[in-house]
Amino acid sequence: MNADSGKTGAYDRRKRRVALVIAAAGLLAIFGPMIAGALGLAADYDLMFYFASLAAFVWAFAAAVRMRRNPPGDDD
Repeated sequence: MNADSGKTGAYDRRKRRVALVIAAAGLLAIFGPMIAGALGLAADYDLMFYFASLAAFVWAFAAAVRMRRNPPGDDD
C-alpha cells in the first residue's frame, strides 16, 4: 500500500462529504417549503429552510476551496 493512499482516501471522503452536503442543501431548498406548507407551518419556517440551505452551500464552497488549495500529495 502506498503512503499517499491514506491522503487520497481522506481527500476522496472530503469530496464525497461536500457532494452530499450540496445535494442535501439543494433538496432542502426545494422540498423544505413544500413540507412546511403541507404541515401548515408559518412562512417563517420557509425562510429558516432557505437560510439552512444557504449556510450549507457556503460551507460546501469553503470546503471545496480548501480542498482545491491543498490537494493530496502537496507537502507544504
